[in-house]
Amino acid sequence: MNTEEVTVLLARIQGLDNRQVDELTVQAWEPLMDDVEYEDAVNAVNEHFRTSDRYLLPVHVRDYAQAFKRKRIRAAHVHDFDGHGYCGTCQLHESYVTRDVAGVT
Repeated sequence: MNTEEVTVLLARIQGLDNRQVDELTVQAWEPLMDDVEYEDAVNAVNEHFRTSDRYLLPVHVRDYAQAFKRKRIRAAHVHDFDGHGYCGTCQLHESYVTRDVAGVT
């Protein structure tokens, strides 16, 4: 996320838990969110406030966002089987799928 996206995300969080957000807060969060997609972060914040009463920290956003990213990647995934019947792209995201498991002949 860029500075503008982090600012908008923090404003959203502020609206939910009434935390104080200023320029220092944005500067503190920005390097921790630089590799997180904004859409995943918004989904992460929504999921956190739906399911938890804990104070939201950057690590919570990162963890939820990573889960949403994995889910999005898997939903759009097309199997690419090698000569041995294993999907090479599944192996990249730590899932071993064979033609049998995927139901592909």
